[in-house]
Amino acid sequence: MFLLSGVTGFFGSKDDQPPYHTKNDVKREFFNSVTKVGGKTGNFFEPEYSTSYYEGVFKYKGRTIYALFNKYQPLMGFVSKVDEYNFSFIDVPELLNGFRSYFKILSVKDLTTPFEIKEVNGKIFVKNKHQLKDVEVQQALYWKPQTIGEVIFNSWD
Repeated sequence: MFLLSGVTGFFGSKDDQPPYHTKNDVKREFFNSVTKVGGKTGNFFEPEYSTSYYEGVFKYKGRTIYALFNKYQPLMGFVSKVDEYNFSFIDVPELLNGFRSYFKILSVKDLTTPFEIKEVNGKIFVKNKHQLKDVEVQQALYWKPQTIGEVIFNSWD
């Protein structure tokens, strides 16, 4: 999994802010996708100050599923429950076609891949392939995410 610049939501200055998906665009994508797969939409939450993702709740075949959409990159994942510090990522193969119009759906394998970062003699090394900016790497070092999913869907402030 390649981590693109801006995915964490951190940037050095206002001029360096990555483009982001608006609430209306993501909400429309969410509602259209859920309708397309025959699900029933529930609540939709925009990112709070410290979160990097939108959250949509829906019912599908009797299950409650949460869709997480990264605010800055077209990446999403499904979870069975939401806890801002611990996600239970799930694969729902039958939803892939309905949700693929814009956002790339990440698999459990992608999202649970270990995020490997360490500091040696004042230098920071990230083993995962990435284009993260220095400020994002610094934040990751501070917050110590364990997985790629924790980098993409974070609640860092």
